Amino acid sequence: MSIIDVGEYIYDTAYTSEEDKLRGCTIEGKWEEVEKLYKSDPKFSTIKINKSRGTALHVAVNDDNEEVVRNLVDSIISQKNEKALECKNEKGDTPLHLAASRGFKEICECIIGKNGERKYLIDIDNNDGESPLFLAALSWQKQTFVYLFNFKPGKSDCDVDGNYSYSKDLIRSNGDSILHCAIRREFFDLALIIIDKYPDLIVIPNRRGFSPLKLLATRPSAFKSGCKMIWWKRILYHCIPVGILKVEEAVKYYAMKQSESGSNKKCPKNYDTCYFFLHNCKKYAYPLIPLAKRLLLNETTSTPAYGSENMGDKHKVLQNCQQRNIPMQSEHKLLPENYATCLWFVKFAYIYILGLSGVGN
Repeated sequence: MSIIDVGEYIYDTAYTSEEDKLRGCTIEGKWEEVEKLYKSDPKFSTIKINKSRGTALHVAVNDDNEEVVRNLVDSIISQKNEKALECKNEKGDTPLHLAASRGFKEICECIIGKNGERKYLIDIDNNDGESPLFLAALSWQKQTFVYLFNFKPGKSDCDVDGNYSYSKDLIRSNGDSILHCAIRREFFDLALIIIDKYPDLIVIPNRRGFSPLKLLATRPSAFKSGCKMIWWKRILYHCIPVGILKVEEAVKYYAMKQSESGSNKKCPKNYDTCYFFLHNCKKYAYPLIPLAKRLLLNETTSTPAYGSENMGDKHKVLQNCQQRNIPMQSEHKLLPENYATCLWFVKFAYIYILGLSGVGN
């Protein structure tokens, strides 16, 4: 007989009640038993494993066990017990809070519903007055934040008097808005998205009287003039290309990135490292393709003269090379296209050498 300690509850595996069985199976990861209990009686969906961890659904969300979460949510919905989705843990977090703060976009979609049937869950605050949308912004979970803010009113959604009604969900109990938090954590791309979506937040101060602009002015690290960089950091500063962020394109990019991240779901999770390694190899190999094609074309044109009988083959080779040589727009528009590959190579070689020498540690 083994003893299970779940914090506030200590009991053995000879379960004295079905509630203890639920707690024990949840801690041990016996999700099939947990799913059976959820299906058998709606009361199990509101039983807390302990005060800090919340319900079994909280634990499944925290473990990023998407399949189990779907099964538990399906049981809750089929029993018309949606109130179970509003259960909170010790910090006042619902399962949606946990999923949003960890960036589990698919789990958020499962809890809210594919068509937003339960979008009211986004309006529930935890003990600090933070909504799931606020927590997604606080940890800058890009795809999850973009998904959730589509359910909240923005600059084009106001009442007949032109007043916005979104501030409650975007300002926590200490008076800080998500714009304050984005600036304080130096998530400036997030700050621009927030300003575009919720422009009224620009002028709303927190309880200390700091507007977002005043808060930005107190952070010298956000400006080049306020940072004292040693020589190799100055070189890196000029090597890193930074373009002007276009908010609409950024939002589309984060949404597209989410769909791309799901393209490797056929692989086990422990294959993720290999998948992203090969994906990045493919990404950085693309700049070399135009150079290789140019070399191939030059080699073809510099071959000895063909005989009259082989002239047709020569023209076919040249025509095929020209058709395949599709020009790619370089990201470094200040330099010729053939300089882009050299620049990327030098930059990555320099960073790699610094890493080996331990200069940045």
